[in-house]
Amino acid sequence: MDKKLDLLIIAPSAKKLYQKLGKDFSAKEPNIWAGLLANSVRCKGFGVMIHDLEVHSQQADEFAMTVKAIDPKLVLFVVTGQNPNASTAAMSGAIEAAQWLKERYSEYAIAFVGPHVNALPLETLKRHAFIDLCFTNEGVYALHNVLKTDLSHDQLKKVNGLCLRDNRQDPFLTLPEKTVSQDNLEKDLPGVAYDLMPPFSSYRTSSWHSNYIDADRSPFASIYTSLGCIYKCEFCMINIISRNDNSEENSASDFANFRYWSPEFTIKQLDYLAEKGVKQLKIADEMWVLNPKHFLSLCDLIIERDYGFNIWAYTRIDTVKPRYLEKLKKAGVNWLARSEEHTS
Repeated sequence: MDKKLDLLIIAPSAKKLYQKLGKDFSAKEPNIWAGLLANSVRCKGFGVMIHDLEVHSQQADEFAMTVKAIDPKLVLFVVTGQNPNASTAAMSGAIEAAQWLKERYSEYAIAFVGPHVNALPLETLKRHAFIDLCFTNEGVYALHNVLKTDLSHDQLKKVNGLCLRDNRQDPFLTLPEKTVSQDNLEKDLPGVAYDLMPPFSSYRTSSWHSNYIDADRSPFASIYTSLGCIYKCEFCMINIISRNDNSEENSASDFANFRYWSPEFTIKQLDYLAEKGVKQLKIADEMWVLNPKHFLSLCDLIIERDYGFNIWAYTRIDTVKPRYLEKLKKAGVNWLARSEEHTS
């Protein structure tokens, strides 16, 4: 008998939120965290697939049958958005699809990870009986350890970094799990598994990013070159996925944690995107224009290769300096957005 696939990652759809605009107008972006987690577990020897509902428009029966045909050990919904603040909005599509699956094939264990779940793990399980477990930070090490178990309650309750139900169906948190350190980033989060995702032609950038030339909106890709933010703004939830403490008194600002992949590591992924014909590129870092040694070094490598990318990225008005602008422009960075509000 063939071994079961260890993990099926679902990138949920937000199309319903955009109503009729979702058909042709709204952007469709690769789920970067789905790709990061997929590559992480694959490099640890687990079998993994990604199913992107943003690309594969499926209704209840078709989606459930797709999962049944794949027959994974664990189904993981990676609930992020086109910016971190959009995770809550993305929950709508994820919850709908998870309920579809559980109603038709209740045998599949369903897990959720993402910023919204990190902020409200207990509430998520209380409100949605069809979700079996949640991850209480970025989920990397907890996911590795969950996949080593048989998914029984006795084994899962020993795994750090989870929200589970006890025998009375009351949700509880296991001990916190660490996040990936700077030293281990390239080993334990070794880039995005773009090869497991739909073709880049399946995605499209925002109209403004392509200068309102609809024919240029695809192929489109996004990438992280760093994670988190050094700032501790109390109104911002960006760092919630770095949570390493279960205290209800803590907020995202207590978990400021900035990590980055080396420019030499990132450029290999950009080489891949360029080879696949990507021209429209979003650098999704919460604060890309922050550390000059990081982003200027990457700019130099991009300029050397002359990809022809049209790039947009996030910054803050007090971190983007006039002296950086010429090099950013030469590298193809034509758009900079304010980090907190995510507006151009």
